[in-house]
Amino acid sequence: MPGRRLPPRPNLDQYRKQAKELLSAVRAGDAGARRLFRVHHPRRPGEIDVSRFRLADAQLVVAREHGFTSWTTFAVAVQALASGAADTRASTVQLDITTDEINTCALTPDGRRAITAAQGNPVTVWDARTGRSGRTQRVLTGHTYHVHGLAWSGDGRRLLSCSMDLRLWDAETGRCLRTFEGHSKIIRSVAWSADERYGLTASHDGTARLWRLDTGLCERLFEGHEIGLVSASFSRDGRRIFTCDWLGGIRTWSLG
Repeated sequence: MPGRRLPPRPNLDQYRKQAKELLSAVRAGDAGARRLFRVHHPRRPGEIDVSRFRLADAQLVVAREHGFTSWTTFAVAVQALASGAADTRASTVQLDITTDEINTCALTPDGRRAITAAQGNPVTVWDARTGRSGRTQRVLTGHTYHVHGLAWSGDGRRLLSCSMDLRLWDAETGRCLRTFEGHSKIIRSVAWSADERYGLTASHDGTARLWRLDTGLCERLFEGHEIGLVSASFSRDGRRIFTCDWLGGIRTWSLG
């Protein structure tokens, strides 16, 4: 998602102030502020009553204006740059895993932790700087089959993992917060929506599902592929999803 570049030493408090000012301007009917909202907010302009426009909406607009999908990922990046912690140098970390086959791996937005799903091993949270056990490591148990998809929330506090079911985890404690069931075959991918209220899954049963993470309910079922799916993702504006099957067939679905 391209956007405005951050300065070398950004100030998160200034962006918080900018979001508050944007909120006030939108509520006052400022044309420029409303145009910014129309361009960068994932919802259509008519879907949110301006009188109910919240600070979280303004923060999301500021984040997306700079090319980030959520305020939390934006805030992490700003703080990393401000502290000089952003480091683009490549490094190698040897994880203590008793298998040669890792199904999937995902890093937190700040790059400090990694989560892995490996054959014959539980889903594990690692200190990505050492690859060893430590205060931040967690072992997540509960899935009864191979885990093929992992995704961090923007702030690195929650995780989504998918196997025969979808699970939402507290990454700090390792506690499973909710289990989502509905697919009849293995789930191959999972993704967060930009506002982190929804999870999107793609399964070998040929369907994709959109889940409400706070209730556990499946809000949308996407059917049409004749074979199993391997991936599903949100569009940049959050208005559509894309699904891909085993033979490379891709479909676009409207969320409007």
